[in-house]
Amino acid sequence: MNKQEEKSTLRMVYKETDYPIQEDKCERPDFILKDTSGISFGVEITEYFNSESAARLIKVPNYTDRLLSDDIPEENKYIHKKDKKILKLDTLTFMNEDGSVKFEAKGIIEENQPRAQYLDSIVKTIQAKSEKGKSYNSNLTHVDLIIYDRSGSFGLENLEYFYEAFYTPSIVSALQDSIFKEISIIISHKEDKYFVRLKEYLLLSRIYLFLFFYDEMAIEVIHKRTILQFIIDLLYCLDKDGFKDVGVNFADNKFEIFYGGTGFEIIEDTQLNMVVKRYNFSKSPMHPNIADFLQYVQILPDESLFQNYNDYLRVKAFKCNCAILCHK
Repeated sequence: MNKQEEKSTLRMVYKETDYPIQEDKCERPDFILKDTSGISFGVEITEYFNSESAARLIKVPNYTDRLLSDDIPEENKYIHKKDKKILKLDTLTFMNEDGSVKFEAKGIIEENQPRAQYLDSIVKTIQAKSEKGKSYNSNLTHVDLIIYDRSGSFGLENLEYFYEAFYTPSIVSALQDSIFKEISIIISHKEDKYFVRLKEYLLLSRIYLFLFFYDEMAIEVIHKRTILQFIIDLLYCLDKDGFKDVGVNFADNKFEIFYGGTGFEIIEDTQLNMVVKRYNFSKSPMHPNIADFLQYVQILPDESLFQNYNDYLRVKAFKCNCAILCHK
């Protein structure tokens, strides 16, 4: 990916009006941005393809025309010997609705990865970039990662099922263990592109799932005491579930949970309401970690809940339209 392509990818997630580039001649990370408060942070960008052959098909100029040309002998069409096995040439038949042949044309056939293999590759991408990140500029407050998925392998018909389809245990562990404050993935869906802030969406989903779990356990959250107990139980389960860099603040009857560059404000009312606050992907407000907060409130979590909650996570499908949350 050249610098102009990287910049185009950057601007799908970080708008120029909010995040001017402070430095773009760096490589570790690819860009240094400055937010509206003057804080500098880094952004690393990577593309994901099913294979090197698929990457060449998209990135090498006129490669598609070369493969489909009748004037070039087949033995001279392929740039790399592996391409012949992966980028297969065949005649494609297009049909009318009544089943009759509409027309035929030469085409290139590339098999998509099975979803499990695709997700495993995304995990390896995050892990490899996290390892590389150990050599990033240490003067930056943090670094975020953008993964531009150019493979089309995710192949989800309905984005409402994004959480259920994407957040496997290995994906969750990779997000929790990564050095990046936020990781965004750009995916193609039908005729459009969407980006999802993966750590933000993960914790948002976990909070809603925990609320559903509380409801199924017939625990009412209607008074200040039970709302505080809900927060404590939620934080305890998040901590046990591997969310080690979550913070929390409580003021004016509002609880705010911080993860990545996002705050999740839970407001006490006749029912629980939640407001998602994005802190410009930069330094979020100071806040104690889960252990410090639990010690401060001196109210014990219900430790017996975690095993039931963990079982609940394994079987409960979460349905939420991420297209509403994140759109290019």
